[in-house]
Amino acid sequence: MFLMKQVVLLLAALAAAPAFAQNAYVSGSIGTAQHTASFEGEKGSEDKAGATVAVGYRFTPRVSIEAGYAAFGTVTVRDSGDSVAFQSDAIYGAVV
Repeated sequence: MFLMKQVVLLLAALAAAPAFAQNAYVSGSIGTAQHTASFEGEKGSEDKAGATVAVGYRFTPRVSIEAGYAAFGTVTVRDSGDSVAFQSDAIYGAVV
């Protein structure tokens, strides 16, 4: 849900700036992220849906900048009655 709100805000910002949007682009991907974690001798492994969204601006045909967000899901390791959850996500910037 958090990722969906960010995507909607990002698309609204691009729609509000037509001059900027001429060289701007939006990309995204959906896939599977496999998580393996261990905590105090207990192990957990789960496959979760992962998604990315990115925006970029093309300065020339060969040079662009890009910023994005990737969400890889959460893995939970359970012990007798206790559990620990590990969430994995990233924010990145790149020169393309």
